[in-house]
Amino acid sequence: MTSTMTRSDADTGDVGSTGRARRRLPTLLLVVATVLGVLAAFGAFAVTRNYKPTFRSTGAVALDQPLLVAKSTNSGVIEKLSRIRAYYIGQARTDAVLEAVGKQVQLPRATIASKVFTAADKNSLLLIVGAQARDAPTARRIATALANELVVFAEQQQTKAKIPDKDRVVLSVVVQPRSSTLISPTKRRELTAGVVAGLLAFLAALGIGSLIRRPTH
Repeated sequence: MTSTMTRSDADTGDVGSTGRARRRLPTLLLVVATVLGVLAAFGAFAVTRNYKPTFRSTGAVALDQPLLVAKSTNSGVIEKLSRIRAYYIGQARTDAVLEAVGKQVQLPRATIASKVFTAADKNSLLLIVGAQARDAPTARRIATALANELVVFAEQQQTKAKIPDKDRVVLSVVVQPRSSTLISPTKRRELTAGVVAGLLAFLAALGIGSLIRRPTH
């Protein structure tokens, strides 16, 4: 007996093979997309982790007018000291202070200007001083120099203006910038970068794969 295969049988076999291949493609595509996503996540995590770190060191300077505060019976002196604090926050950015800080730590004035910061503490009359740098010791040295130079600057300015001792505002460093904290990159930033990169790579691979396997007419 001779068996023959008709064209319809052959076509049916081809369609079955094609259908099975197409069913396998989504699984393969998911595997490839997942692998690419994981590799991209680990890559982004490693790059972010090895990015140049930034350290921050902070201290605090107190402002006081001992004689006037002792005699005061209202909030006038406190309000005055608050205004003076705002004044010295601005003075910390002047050439006179920045150059003195730069001379103390042996760095250019422009470099110091890009690294220092000041702020008013919300719960007291403290003046917050600090610095950011690529390494912890440099951040601490700059912050320490800034705190000290603000004290010197205030004293010299009042001496030059011939302000009587009893009326002088006394600045003193009450919190020394002894340590520095790593502020960037953080673990949260590293993980976020990894997750975002992995997700984007996964979705991109799925999109490209879907376009490739789209049937042509």
